[in-house]
Amino acid sequence: MINFFYPTGRITYNLNMVNTDYDMSVIKYAIEAYGFIIQKRISLALSQFAEEIKQVYDIIDEPHNREVYKVLTKQEYERI
Repeated sequence: MINFFYPTGRITYNLNMVNTDYDMSVIKYAIEAYGFIIQKRISLALSQFAEEIKQVYDIIDEPHNREVYKVLTKQEYERI
């Protein structure tokens, strides 16, 4: 779960279910690189954050965006 605190820009998250260092690094990157697109105070599951990213960025042809989307939408993280 990721908590976005607009307008302060503060973001908190609980990533206890993340199993690998690689996934953790990609998720933290996503929060830092794409967190600004969430312009409201809201809590999102990782998959919901992925869908917000998909609305703004090309996840088909841009490999960085595609990899972030892939990691954020892994099914086992839905139970966070």
